[in-house]
Amino acid sequence: MNRDNKPLISSSSIQTIFECRKLMENYIRKRLFDLNIHDFKPANFWLISIIANNRESNMVTIARKFHYTKANLTVVANNLIEKKYITKSISKVNNKNLVLQLTDKGFKLYHVIKIIIRDLQRLLSSMLDQEEIEQLTNIMFKLSNKLLQDDDIKQMNP
Repeated sequence: MNRDNKPLISSSSIQTIFECRKLMENYIRKRLFDLNIHDFKPANFWLISIIANNRESNMVTIARKFHYTKANLTVVANNLIEKKYITKSISKVNNKNLVLQLTDKGFKLYHVIKIIIRDLQRLLSSMLDQEEIEQLTNIMFKLSNKLLQDDDIKQMNP
């Protein structure tokens, strides 16, 4: 807030952030559609990447680290299990934890996801110069960290 008790960030700026997120989701959705992948939601995009990059991906750690509620993570995981992208099993390290792993179909999708991410990076990089990319990254990191300090927000589904 400034001295006049008015917000420094306008509502149109907040709207622009949400629109940008939605447009990136639409980009991902279109790329998946172009590749004839119709049974996968962009919201699940990052979970496939998380599982691929974390070999012992137990559900408790994923929920905590990536700010999913356990219930939301279970719903998303069950959806991906039903579509044969991932499996869920009991951890060999700790019998109390459930571990998520990619199936062969999930690994194939992950390779497609990496290509889409790379293409999205190229697209965004073509719109911004290096200084703008660094500023954007720093701003988003700062906003995320501040929002994560709020216990009510950090337990919401991303």
